[in-house]
Amino acid sequence: MARESQTAGSGRGHVLVVDDEQGVLDVVRRILEGVGGRVSSAADAASALSASAAGDELDAVLLDLSLPDRSGAVVLGELHRSRPGLP
Repeated sequence: MARESQTAGSGRGHVLVVDDEQGVLDVVRRILEGVGGRVSSAADAASALSASAAGDELDAVLLDLSLPDRSGAVVLGELHRSRPGLP
């Protein structure tokens, strides 16, 4: 399930963080929010693709390449097809 931070960003960008380890998601969220970023998170490929399809502007994706439901490399390809300008 995708989750978005409630912290208002200060113009530093919106990052989708995808990892199946909750501890990793929590640490990365704290770091990015600490510098004023807006963070959405997903614990699996399906949630990541759903979050991306929601239409919010994304400036970057931090993606675990070993997800339980799909290869991170496959997810990356799908993200790039649906959002060609995504770094």
